[in-house]
Amino acid sequence: MLARNLVLALAGIIGSFIVLILLLPTPSDTLDAATSLVIDDVRYFDGERLVGPTRLVLAGGQIAAIGAHARAPAGAPHLDGEGLTALPGLIDAHVHTYGTSRRDALRFGVTTVLDMFTDPMNLLGARESRDAYGAADAAALFSAGMLATVEGGHGTQFPVPVETLQDSSEATAWVAARVAEGSDYIKLVYMPDWPGRASLDFATASAIIDAAHAAGLKAVAHIATQKDARALLGAGIDGFVHIFADSIVDDEFLREARERGVFIVPTLAIIATASGQSTGPGLLEHPELGERVDALARVNLRQTFGNVRSPIFDLDKALTNVRRLHEAGVPILAGSDAPNPGTAHGISVHGELRLLVRAGLSPAAAIAAATHVAAEQFGLEGRGRIAEGARADLLLISGDPLVSIEATADIRTVLRNGFFSGDALPPAGESMRLAGALSDFDTGLNGPSGLSWTATSDALMGGTSKAQINLLDGDEAGRGGTLAVQATVTRAFPYPWAGAFLAFGGPDQSADLTAISAVRFAVRGTPARYRLMMFEQGVRTPPTVVFTVGEQWREVQIPLADFAGFTATRFIGMAFVSPDAAGEYTFALDDVQLVP
Repeated sequence: MLARNLVLALAGIIGSFIVLILLLPTPSDTLDAATSLVIDDVRYFDGERLVGPTRLVLAGGQIAAIGAHARAPAGAPHLDGEGLTALPGLIDAHVHTYGTSRRDALRFGVTTVLDMFTDPMNLLGARESRDAYGAADAAALFSAGMLATVEGGHGTQFPVPVETLQDSSEATAWVAARVAEGSDYIKLVYMPDWPGRASLDFATASAIIDAAHAAGLKAVAHIATQKDARALLGAGIDGFVHIFADSIVDDEFLREARERGVFIVPTLAIIATASGQSTGPGLLEHPELGERVDALARVNLRQTFGNVRSPIFDLDKALTNVRRLHEAGVPILAGSDAPNPGTAHGISVHGELRLLVRAGLSPAAAIAAATHVAAEQFGLEGRGRIAEGARADLLLISGDPLVSIEATADIRTVLRNGFFSGDALPPAGESMRLAGALSDFDTGLNGPSGLSWTATSDALMGGTSKAQINLLDGDEAGRGGTLAVQATVTRAFPYPWAGAFLAFGGPDQSADLTAISAVRFAVRGTPARYRLMMFEQGVRTPPTVVFTVGEQWREVQIPLADFAGFTATRFIGMAFVSPDAAGEYTFALDDVQLVP
């Protein structure tokens, strides 16, 4: 009897426990249908192979469940995934961001970009937006911010202020400044044998690597030759953001790179362009990719480095080196180096995948290079994988990319944090907003256009003038946000300047302003005559118009016809600068527009 009563008691406890379990909310019951999406009957890439068809339940920005019978929140929308393949959102491991580049990248399924040199001002707010789980209209940004180089070294030729180093004693402070700016890793330039440009010496490069590691950051390097790369292997570099193409990688390098756990971002697309075999024009011919390309990207993809050929950029050697490194077990990451000639943001990652397969990687290994391998090497938790708990960044395509890597270009839709990105993106051809409001500063420094504002001064050319820009949230005159410039002009340069620069691209890019009649803006500041400079591709002395500034806000409209000799088809940026008279000046800008 005692045993029978014990059994009944236990049965009662177990039954109560089961009832309790059944009454507890399941994960799907706790999900919000408003932030959920169910993709049925879809295949997905698990990092090595395609799995499914099955169901993916996305909720709250993450992949909540995977499986044919995975429960979904009541009322969640469903997407029929029959015939579709889900890839993790692509990661471009070598870009240079500016303006609308992150929005352009997302249009092609690139949900995360790893920037290798940009104005640190572009990092403002990047951490908050990339960590959020809501709808987003741009790829998440991780960045080196400013690069480490010397005066006259690679990186100083662009219209971005660079704090150069002189020797190893400055390394610790330099890295600390990058940490304060929000850099996620440190990039240095080491090309001691590159003709015509200065370079960090080995002692300084080593000190930067040590300082980066002491700060808990990885250090990556721009190199040009196997000799450069070998030197930095011994200094503890974590990765190279280009593959050397001057010689075939030798066995000793393979062994040491594998043992030290170094990764490589080959950027084959840029080597293809430099060797006269650009893959950019071919990408434009793809019907799906071509539809998504805007006018500026078309220009970029067709650009070349001219007829200059260097034996240091041998595409065949680069492809061989990537194959040998991959076979040796060295992690290979996909990076486009956009927006250099022959490349453009987003679209060129698909070209890079094809080049990696051409080098000898399997399609699965190439996709891994653009997803989980990149995430693992840069510590991007929750990205690059389709797995429960991972971020719901997905690229849905037609076809089987493991049979043909070109299938990655057959894009059906892109999801960022589980939200469709397409509706939030500007239509192709309008991303540069070459007419209308460029910057109202009400929503941030870069305004509705997303174009990049930076401080500029003749220090770029060896002068001593200085400028600093800031975003002011309010104004006593009733305006919203405004751009504030504080400048000191000296006479140490023949034609001194200091002020704010709005970049439409780099020296190798241009935009077409033939449909624009004038530039209009509001301004106030230290009373004086100021200048607006319009920069053209390949023109060192920009056409300039003088305008008057007073203490009260006034609207200024300057016809493009007033800029003598200005060629509207080669526009790369504009600078609002203080007078060339020596002294300190402050001025503020608002509502900068291009008038049709």
